[in-house]
Amino acid sequence: MTHPPPSPPASRRRGARHAACGLAWLAVLALWAGWHLPEDEVVVVHAPLLVVTHEGCVVPAGAPVATRDVRADLPDDLPGWAYDSDLPEPPSVVYCPLPAAVVALAPLGTVRLHRPGGSLFDVARFEQGALAIFPMDDVTGGDVQLDGYAAATLTLADGVCTVGPLVPQASITGGIVPTAGAEAGQVVVQGCGVNVVVDPYGTFFARVDPGPCTLVAVRQDGRLSVRSAPLELDLAPGEDVDVELALPTWHAASVGVALAADDNGRVVVREVADGGPGDGAGLRAGDVVGAIDGVRVRADDGEALWDAVDRALGPAGTEVTYTVWRDGERVDVTAVREVE
Repeated sequence: MTHPPPSPPASRRRGARHAACGLAWLAVLALWAGWHLPEDEVVVVHAPLLVVTHEGCVVPAGAPVATRDVRADLPDDLPGWAYDSDLPEPPSVVYCPLPAAVVALAPLGTVRLHRPGGSLFDVARFEQGALAIFPMDDVTGGDVQLDGYAAATLTLADGVCTVGPLVPQASITGGIVPTAGAEAGQVVVQGCGVNVVVDPYGTFFARVDPGPCTLVAVRQDGRLSVRSAPLELDLAPGEDVDVELALPTWHAASVGVALAADDNGRVVVREVADGGPGDGAGLRAGDVVGAIDGVRVRADDGEALWDAVDRALGPAGTEVTYTVWRDGERVDVTAVREVE
């Protein structure tokens, strides 16, 4: 039986009366259950709420009392929804065996079970040297993500649960030079499946899945972004590595031109700022950029477009030359970078 707590008592007498009402109802329910409870069953009673007024205990008119017989051998730790009389019988617990070393650490994590109508999320639980889950009838598998381990696949077939190999993640500890922008939260480290904000001291820590990956630091300079040279890594399971990423020492400047990729993998001028250096030099929206400072550029993927943007940026006061194609003609446009 549950009931909402009454408002703070105005006197000890009122508090005593409230307590007496509650105890009386508990006694009634206990006697009723004792008279009607078979030895091999338990009865779950959803009792009506008691409203305590200055006149005593009042039961709302028409409040239902729902009962349901449940087998006495059900585990004590079933989730609360399992006892809702409007839902099917509680599902059986399925145990997914895990390596002893993983169970000993008991890492936190999540289990995502795949269902035809969507995904059901549950918190990972360790029992009897295994991962315990409460699957519904239409679940056939899922994913397991435990802290410190790469994601693993969970398979359910004929009531048997199998979890794919749990591979320890690698860890990366790193530093950024120079640290300008880190104190304002303007520097992040991206790649290897992470996006980590660098702390005010220019350092960061990340756990990543083992295998080859690319790491890069990015600093926001106003509306522009500059990045470090990409760092290629090939991490072993459980490996700890220290890295250092070097960002440009200068503040990013441009000629006021936004670049983008078209459907053919070409770099195009998407926008030219009115009155900016690029506008004054003759760059136009829609120009196809073939080269920047004599180096051919493409935008076949995100990394290639990044490379083109990196080449377009530089210190304020320096020149940059765009080789563009417009109406079938090649045009070389040189402008001086300015801080936006």
